[in-house]
Amino acid sequence: YPNGTPRRLTQGAEGEFQPAWSPDGQWVAYVTFPNDAGGNIYRVRADGSGQPQKLTTENAYWRTPAFTPNGSRILAVKGPARLFTELVPGGGGGGGGQSDIVWIPSAGGAATHVAEANGLGQFHFVKGDTSRIWAYGGQRGLVSMRWDGTDVKSHLRIARATPPGEGGGGGGRGGGAAWAQMSPLGDQVLTQAGNDVYLVQMPWTGADAPTVTVGEAVGAWPMKKLSDIGAQFPAWGADGKSVHWSIGNAHVVYDIDRARAQATLTRMLARGSLQHQIGARRPLAEIVRGHEMVERGEVTGNLVLHRSEEHTSELQSRETISYAVFCLK
Repeated sequence: YPNGTPRRLTQGAEGEFQPAWSPDGQWVAYVTFPNDAGGNIYRVRADGSGQPQKLTTENAYWRTPAFTPNGSRILAVKGPARLFTELVPGGGGGGGGQSDIVWIPSAGGAATHVAEANGLGQFHFVKGDTSRIWAYGGQRGLVSMRWDGTDVKSHLRIARATPPGEGGGGGGRGGGAAWAQMSPLGDQVLTQAGNDVYLVQMPWTGADAPTVTVGEAVGAWPMKKLSDIGAQFPAWGADGKSVHWSIGNAHVVYDIDRARAQATLTRMLARGSLQHQIGARRPLAEIVRGHEMVERGEVTGNLVLHRSEEHTSELQSRETISYAVFCLK
């Protein structure tokens, strides 16, 4: 990565979906949707060695597997096998029975019930707190709960602004975001609404869960659209400092710190202030990072602040110079 050749990890004929990395990067868990008999959760070595291992003890409609931070458990949604056949084209539509949030040992075993799913999935965790399961559902928003399904807290609902031309004249709320996850650091929410991904600052209000609308020029809540030509399958980097997604055959990585530093430089240039380090040549990325650290008060050493002023200098040359750049050091 990023210049390696993609290779398949498995050789099975049935469909394999919703892959999930183990925290140590050694395993990939996934679900199968073979037929009306139901599928299972499997895991396979990330290097492709060995054979896939079936982890579940009963056929069902398994969805959205996710490892716990220590890698000992896998959370998933479990529904009746018939639910899958009723959702596929020609299958007859809704119904199908109750789906539940369950966990299984990461090495395989019987499922332990946590709570009714009621539309929740996309399980994840915040660093430093393994006592709560985070989940998202388009209608319920971003929620967290304890491992026994109690103390359910609703944290954030995310709506999508209705794009112009989709009815309502634009500017109103459309449906809920299709996907959302809290950052591993617990400070921002990554969400996919329509065909784009956004970063939303987490509003810790302590009251009822607020609704944030993402889209073009809506509201005043801090958020940023990350994609420019669309995005699919977004995911947080493990350190919470990068975001991944795909578009077509491309894999995109968005560096949050670098983007913030570039925005800081642009803002400082616009207001006419620059910082630099005396007596040292540094790559632009380091200089930009230095700007960010000074502005946030993290560095007080030999970084100095200059404000733009107008100066006039006269240069004399023995030859006629048609064009030149004057650099003042």
